Amino acid sequence: MMDGWEPIGDVSAAGEQAVAAVILEDADGRVLLQLRDSRPEVAWGGYWSFFGGGVEVGESLTEAACREIEEELDIALKPDELEPFRWVCSPSETRPRFYTFRSTRTVRADEIRLSEGAGFAFFREEQLDALAVVPFTEPILQAYLAERRKA
Repeated sequence: MMDGWEPIGDVSAAGEQAVAAVILEDADGRVLLQLRDSRPEVAWGGYWSFFGGGVEVGESLTEAACREIEEELDIALKPDELEPFRWVCSPSETRPRFYTFRSTRTVRADEIRLSEGAGFAFFREEQLDALAVVPFTEPILQAYLAERRKA
C-alpha cells in the first residue's frame, strides 16, 4: 500500500500517467456518478463512472482531484475533505493509474453545475447493479460499498 492507497487487482504493469477521481455521496448516502459522453474520442462513452480526470505535471493527486471536481461540477472541495481509497491499473494502452478518493463532504444536486459528461445522477446501492459502469472502476465501487456496509 502506498501512502494510504490500496491497490485492487494486478497493478504491476501500471504506467506513469495518473488519474484522480472522487467518490461523492449526497446526504441520503446515494453515490454520485457521471454518465460519460458517447463520442468516439471519449473512452467508455455511455458508461457510468466517478468524476475526475488526469493529473497534470507538478500536481499532486489531491490537487488534481480538487481541480477536476471544480472543473466538472463547479464544487470546490478542500484537500482535507478527501481520503485516499483505492487504485487500479486502467486497461487502456498507456495503462494509467486510476486513483480514487472518497470524500467526507456530502453534495447536493442543486450545487452541481455540470460542465463535463452527458449527465449525472445519485444512485442507491440497489440501483447500481443495473448500470453499465466502466469495468475497471467496478471493483473500486464494490470495495467502497462493502466498506460502507461494515460501518
